Formats: sequence, structure tokens, C-alpha cells
Amino acid sequence: MYRMLVAPALALATFALPAAAEEFSSRYTINGQYDLIVDGTPMTAWTTLDTERNRSSVERHKVMGKVFYNVNGSVPASDGDTDTLLSVQLWPDHVSDIQYLDGGMFGADIAGGSMTLDGPPQIEDDGTMKFSFHGTLVEFAIKDGDFAPVEGGRVIEISGSYDGRYPVD
Repeated sequence: MYRMLVAPALALATFALPAAAEEFSSRYTINGQYDLIVDGTPMTAWTTLDTERNRSSVERHKVMGKVFYNVNGSVPASDGDTDTLLSVQLWPDHVSDIQYLDGGMFGADIAGGSMTLDGPPQIEDDGTMKFSFHGTLVEFAIKDGDFAPVEGGRVIEISGSYDGRYPVD
């Protein structure tokens, strides 16, 4: 009985990533996956490598001796390009900002929401990266060139995990 239940689940898991890859144009390769729950609704976003521009949606930055990562998750656009759904600014010990862009713009730090890592992220020298988070995001808009919470705007709950790679020089 156990095998009858596990085999179909493994088959679905095996083919989930290639099906998503077919929706992006051939210039993109998937280098990571977000598994998200937004206001109770499960969804998936992917990080990609644009092979034409040699640009990853996972970027490593070093500012004043401190390293952080921008980990931008996308979904396929109707033309095969990418539509950014989620942007996480990850430090080795915390998330400093997150933006969710679907049906509005929602943020943690910039708009007054909150975001917490569920534990220390796993960031390896070989480029592998894993982390999970949860938080509350507040709807925001850009007003007079600045980020501002939308008065009476929506608040969403989000949680997720990421498993992928950042480019290693």
C-alpha cells in the first residue's frame, strides 16, 4: 500500500520542475525554487539564469565587507519571459526586506510589515542556498518617489522556503 501511494507522488515531484521549465522561454534555465503559501494559497516561483545575458535572478553583493543576496522568484509570463513575483534581500543572519508583487505591491521592511527567517540560512561556498521564512506584508505604493503604506491597504500572510543556487565566480 505504501508503495502505491509513494510512487505517484515521486513521479509528480520528478516532473514538476521540467513542466515549469517548459513555460519559460529557452533562454532561461531554472536555478532554484520557492515554495510559498500566500494567505493560505500554495504557489511556486522559480529563480532563473538568463543564458542570453548571463544574468541570474539570484545575486550576491558585498557592501562595506558584508555579504547579502537578492533572491528574486519569478513565474513564466505569457510570452515565455519572467514576471517577478517575489524579491527577498537575504543576509547571513536575517531578511532585511521582502517584496511580493501580485495583485498589488506588498512589503515587509519598506512598508511596515514583518519578516522572520525560520532558522539560519544554509549558504554554501559551492553556490547552494536554502532558507525558509514567514511574515506579514503590508500593501504599499510609491508616493512622491518614496515607499508608503497604502491607507486601508491589504495585509497578507506569507511563508515559504527556497532551495537553489547563486552564481559562484
